[in-house]
Parts: sequence; C-alpha cells; structure tokens
Amino acid sequence: MTARMKIVVGLAVLVAGAAIVWFGFGQQYLADRTVVAVMNETISRPEAGLSFTSPSGEAAFSLAESVATGSAEVLAGYVLMPSDEYMAYTERGDEPGETPAAISIFVFSMEGVATSTETATGTVRLERLERLAAWATERDGITSFSRAQTPPAVVEIDGVNAYRYRADGLYQQEVYIASYKNRAFLFVAQFNAETDLTYTAFDSIVQSVRFE
Repeated sequence: MTARMKIVVGLAVLVAGAAIVWFGFGQQYLADRTVVAVMNETISRPEAGLSFTSPSGEAAFSLAESVATGSAEVLAGYVLMPSDEYMAYTERGDEPGETPAAISIFVFSMEGVATSTETATGTVRLERLERLAAWATERDGITSFSRAQTPPAVVEIDGVNAYRYRADGLYQQEVYIASYKNRAFLFVAQFNAETDLTYTAFDSIVQSVRFE
C-alpha cells in the first residue's frame, strides 16, 4: 500500500556539531510505502543525474523526496528513514525530540566551482577529485569534510572516483561524496551502532547508484 502525504519537516543532513542543514526545502512529499513484505525499490531521477535502489517496506525504509526551493545549488534531496522510526516520529506530532537517524542523499550543482587554480608557475587544471575536495571543504558545514575522523579514502561509485570518510555529530556518520557531469553527490548514513539499519543497508544503497 502506498500513501502520499505533504508535510513540512526538517529532514536533512545532521552534520558535526549536531547542526541541522535545512537547504530551504519547501513542502516535502513523503511516500510512506508501508507494505508487509520488504521489496527493493529503484528511484530513478534523470533530472538529478542518478538512480539508486533501496529496501522499502514495513521492516525497511520510507522515502522522503524533497524539492529544493531556496537554493539554486541544491538540485534534489532524498531521505530514507526506517519505517518504524518514521511512524513513531510522525505520531509524535509537535512534541520536541530528535529527528531519527536516516540515510540522506543530496545532489548539488557545481556551476561556478573553480576548475583550475593559480600556482607560482601558472594556471593548473584541477582533477575531478581535487575539485570535489575543494567543493567539499568550502561547504564543510554540510559535508564535515575537514572534520573527517580519518583521511578520506578514495573509492568508486558506478566507476566514478569518490571519497569515503566517517564524521561525528549527534549521530555517527558514514559519508560518501562524488562528482559527475558538474554535479556533486552527497550520501550520508546516520547511525548509533553499526547494527542499525541505516548503517547495514548503506553500502548496498550507495553501490546501487547509477550516475546518468
């Protein structure tokens, strides 16, 4: 069964220091795909430049898909929250409390991000990862790139070189960042323990990503 609701909430990336980044999202359309069986669901968004597959259902995730209205840089946002925690969160209403840990996927435009740098010997073109690192460092408030607990490791997502690192905040965070066709992609898993669904399902979701 699929129910679709319009809500305005602060589902976003929790970064180091427990800050919540709102990105200026307006109404968010929360697709609560609460089904008894767990099934894999593929989300394909050519306009955002990616697709990914995640487990969906009562014992898996519910998806919140956001349309960015307050920033030309933010192209798309998706939040995957464990369905049981999402139901408890919505039933809480206006009562204060923390937003549950979730997996967040955000897509940014890299228009205007420098493609070269000036050195003593002249202008040097930035390689893909160098440009991505510069982008992430300038936006450290949402990427926590400079506060990675260990040096970011170079990995691959759909054949594209990316960075992977761990950061801390209200929740622990496993983070991937990648760039493709002048877009930056930020993948964040928040978790308390490595047995949490947001952690155990994260790598398979990231490795299901296809850049378009």
